[in-house]
Amino acid sequence: MKRVVCPYCGFGCNLLIDPATLKVKPYKGEPNRGGKLCPKGLHATEIVKSGERLKRPPLKRVGSSMVPISWGGVAIGEIANRLLEIRELYGPDAVAFLASSKVSNEENYLLQKIARLFGTNNIDNCARLCHEGSVHALKLAVGTGTQTNPYEDIPKFKSVLIWGGYNPAETHPVVMDYIVRAKRNGAKIIAVDVRETRTMAFADYKLVIRPGTDIVLANALAHIIIEEELYNGGLHPEQDSWLLRGEDGCQKVHARIRREGNRSSCRNNQGSCRGGVRPRWKWGGGYVGGMGLTQHVSGVENILAVINLALLLGYIGERGGGLYPMRGQNNVQGAAYMGALSEFLPGYVPSPTRSSGGELQGSGGALATSRRRGGVIPYRAVGSDRKGGDITALYIVGENPAVSEADFMMVRNALKKLDLLVVQDIFPPRRRLAMPTTSCRLRHFARRAGAT
Repeated sequence: MKRVVCPYCGFGCNLLIDPATLKVKPYKGEPNRGGKLCPKGLHATEIVKSGERLKRPPLKRVGSSMVPISWGGVAIGEIANRLLEIRELYGPDAVAFLASSKVSNEENYLLQKIARLFGTNNIDNCARLCHEGSVHALKLAVGTGTQTNPYEDIPKFKSVLIWGGYNPAETHPVVMDYIVRAKRNGAKIIAVDVRETRTMAFADYKLVIRPGTDIVLANALAHIIIEEELYNGGLHPEQDSWLLRGEDGCQKVHARIRREGNRSSCRNNQGSCRGGVRPRWKWGGGYVGGMGLTQHVSGVENILAVINLALLLGYIGERGGGLYPMRGQNNVQGAAYMGALSEFLPGYVPSPTRSSGGELQGSGGALATSRRRGGVIPYRAVGSDRKGGDITALYIVGENPAVSEADFMMVRNALKKLDLLVVQDIFPPRRRLAMPTTSCRLRHFARRAGAT
């Protein structure tokens, strides 16, 4: 049996796979201790055995259907030639690259390196739409855009705060097992959501809030914590929360949230928010959250408001507790770490801009040649006028934005305008989802080049 990592959600269960039969068995060590595994992991090898996988790259020209072509002689050569041709006509920033949260670190690293050697910072991935809010908030608050503790710490917590539309009982069953273990060890489970979920059946306190009022509730709870002097966290009674050290710090923080203190975003009355949760804030615990907090116009601010609660109570650190922004796909975090974001090189090193002094060495020794801040999820930058800054070509790896984007009709219309669309994936598009894309508009190139 060969040990591998499950290719689905961001939890990272280990699987044991028989190379001969491709049968899956759960690994009985960490992180899925005891052989816990969800149905997605048990069926993880179905994509390997599928007869629908692409064996030859198909090409679609304007007005024609998909035609299989050869790899080296046609596909790779034509893609390279078209990309270089577009760069010559419109500049490197006319090309954008979209990395994947479903491929390995090495593949994401290579794609962002190609983009930057090509001369552009137009490289992004789906973390922009799901967890970019938590990445930025965590970097601002604690210095790193990742979860702060291993999952093995969850059963040790005295309280677990589940917030942000997160429903691990259905979406991350193995994570839910860690939370249930914490409950069996005496932890109190607090669930905050805009609807009642299956997870709430396990919660000791259920706060059903109005959509868009997460910050109001977080600040109201922070007001209670400060007002009743619960902010030392219990685990370190000799040391107050660093947020409130000094009289000035306490006054500033308290003044900012006081206006929220008498407001309630709960559908039930304020007394349940205040009286039910109050005793539990004294205990060390963790925050486990989902995309109900991040996928907002105020996503960063939502996460910061909840992080403030954790910092007030000392929930950061080896003994205090942890922050767990749960990832929906298996390598969202890895794609961001590898530099598949327009504003960061690998390792979250800020990408150089015109305003930054000097050259910055990155991407395995290659200079990031573009001094222009790259675009994010570039569909709105696609245009038919070909004016400066418009995206003319798009290279997508392991993503299906024509289905997965919120405004998928806008995306489909943008893809139709491209001169070159390269999709690197393992399955062909289904007929009912296929879009009329434009692969090579040679006449357009000829006109721009001055040919007749």
